[in-house]
Amino acid sequence: MKGRIIIPILVTVFGITAVCWLSGVFAMSLIDVPSFIIAPVLPFLYMAGSYGFRGIGKAYRSAVKQHSAGETDSLAEMRMARSFFHELERANWLFAISAFFIGLMGIFA
Repeated sequence: MKGRIIIPILVTVFGITAVCWLSGVFAMSLIDVPSFIIAPVLPFLYMAGSYGFRGIGKAYRSAVKQHSAGETDSLAEMRMARSFFHELERANWLFAISAFFIGLMGIFA
């Protein structure tokens, strides 16, 4: 399970480092601060407003926890986690599209 999380992160970090090194670009010049705030931070705050920080924690714990068949509490937690991640997916798309159009307006300006 940890390999499914750590390996993609390492590949991403290595890829960004390689691109910066090969092109001679300072890595911080690739980060657009307003888009960075809009794309990952605002969906998290939106979900915190909808589910609360405890609800977010329960959803992530339920996603990685081992469940045995017949546990009614875990079934309810899994349903809540499923609805949380489904709504998080929609929120991420909404805010990513918003960040894209804001960036596009900045380019055209």
